[in-house]
Amino acid sequence: MKFSIGNIKKGLLVLSTILFVIIINSCKDHKFDNPVAPEVIPANPNGLQAISFSENNLKVSWIDNEQLLFGTMKVVQFEQSMDNGLTFTTAGYDTVKNNEAEINTIFLCDTTYTFRIGVNYGGNNAGTTSTIQKKLILMPTSVTAVFNTDTTATVSWKDNSNFETGYDIQLIENENVILTKSVEANYSDAIIKYNYLSGKTYKFNVRGKSEYNYSGYASAVSQFTLNAPTNLQITNFIDTEIVLSWTDNSSLETGFEIEKSEDGAIFTLAKTIGANLTTATIEGTYLTTKQYYFRVRGKTRVNYSSYTNTANSTLQFNAPTNLKITNIVESEAVLTWTDNSNYETGFEIYKSSDGINYSLEKTVPSNTTSANILGIYPNLEIFYFKIRAKSNYNYSKYSLVVNGCNINPEMVIVSGGTFNMGSNSCPGYTNERPEHAVTLKSYKIGKYEVTQKLWRAVYGTKPSCFTGDNLPVEQVSWIDIQAFIKKLNQKTGKHFRLPTEAEWEFAARGGNSSNGFTYSGTNTIGDVAWYRDNCGSKTHIVGIKQANELGLFDMSGNVWEWVNDWYSDTYYSISPSSNPQGPSGGIYKVLRGASWFSDDFECRSVTRYKNAPDVRSSLLGFRLAEDL
Repeated sequence: MKFSIGNIKKGLLVLSTILFVIIINSCKDHKFDNPVAPEVIPANPNGLQAISFSENNLKVSWIDNEQLLFGTMKVVQFEQSMDNGLTFTTAGYDTVKNNEAEINTIFLCDTTYTFRIGVNYGGNNAGTTSTIQKKLILMPTSVTAVFNTDTTATVSWKDNSNFETGYDIQLIENENVILTKSVEANYSDAIIKYNYLSGKTYKFNVRGKSEYNYSGYASAVSQFTLNAPTNLQITNFIDTEIVLSWTDNSSLETGFEIEKSEDGAIFTLAKTIGANLTTATIEGTYLTTKQYYFRVRGKTRVNYSSYTNTANSTLQFNAPTNLKITNIVESEAVLTWTDNSNYETGFEIYKSSDGINYSLEKTVPSNTTSANILGIYPNLEIFYFKIRAKSNYNYSKYSLVVNGCNINPEMVIVSGGTFNMGSNSCPGYTNERPEHAVTLKSYKIGKYEVTQKLWRAVYGTKPSCFTGDNLPVEQVSWIDIQAFIKKLNQKTGKHFRLPTEAEWEFAARGGNSSNGFTYSGTNTIGDVAWYRDNCGSKTHIVGIKQANELGLFDMSGNVWEWVNDWYSDTYYSISPSSNPQGPSGGIYKVLRGASWFSDDFECRSVTRYKNAPDVRSSLLGFRLAEDL
């Protein structure tokens, strides 16, 4: 016969620790087989063990310390404690003839029971056994919650029971239960669907349940966070598109929104792209006159992340640089430049004759770095050029202005021949002696003295004391002239030089067409020369006076002309007879032809003068020569 105390209602959830003790006491009203004499006090049983333990049954065994007749009836009293053995209550009875007994009652899960028993042997009570402790574990542990998206979270736990019938999962927001979900036994995770908001904290409770019990809740707290993208940068910017890049810091986004602004305050949506992307191209019309601002945020089905940093830029349209005139002749100018942009659609080339008023001369395609500008370019007339790049919607700034002209000094061919150089006449200077025969090969010599216009076109400076485009340049040293000629040759690709002293005198005398005049082209000085008596103390425009036999002007008067030779008083006595080049060295350089300050005697074609090569004076100029 079994007796139990069913004072635990099915389904009651208790989390406290409970001690069970089984006590075997006398049962006064029971009729025993093989009763024991009343005066006998039985020894206490020992060795209490639990054979089985479930929610509704406890079965134990023990060892009797009495010598009893086989089949002696025993009444077993079960006592339990739920406070670790401090107090016990009767849980039930069982009547057996062996050493095993059981009771059927409802036990709480996750509670520690202390049990003890007492045995009544044939009507006589023994003391209680030692205690045993048992606990039925139903409560899950190690709960975690991981957000898969902003609408699903995976809740996981450790299953510690082998008798659960399932699990209940609660979602709690702001201390309110939002939803509950149940899963079957032996599950250790569940998907909880909800619209989770970024920045909010959610609590997930999990409890086990069985036929008669619910465990306590185990919890996990997790905040749903949609991390914002960072490190927004502009990686490329042209007038039809801008390329952005950023760092994706979330695995939950469903895409990104890119916003654009032209004032940094009011943004509009420019583009939406998919998840896991870290670059975007924003097409549009972008002007160099405006600044553009961009920001990016991640998005999910129900959330937006914070924005990235704002990236801003003004469209840079780099102007072409290093514009040069590489050649300019009567009918065209050749320009080159450096292309500094990667999105121009072409270049516009502008030309001016005064450096103020420009007209569009030519448009060339993108990636071009040279152009031929056809036109009429009169000799020594300066033209100005500038260039700018253009694109679909923009123009770059202009390049620096360059100017140049068709530099084509008028030269006269002097055919080679033999003449008597110097003079033995009196009156005369000793450095003109002895008169000696010289043979020269053919060459070219300038028709005019070098003008200020030519000097400025080549060298860009205005060194002269008397100013005027067609006046001879003066205030230039022999050394200055070497630098000028070097630059002139670079511009023209030719090989200009100063004439030798012999070349100069042969040309001044009229070359092979010489009439033996005292001055260059006549015996009447006023016809060919500007000198002291007619110049008005200044230089005059070249080419006004009469030319000599070769068509050369101003070889008498106007300005002394530097030649290439070093000076020596006695050079004529040792000069080679063929193409003499002058002494190999010296202190002075030779000057020929006289100047506006000279008298008529100095203006003779044979007169020699000298000066240090670094001297500058309003009396000193030059004319060019060139090999034929």
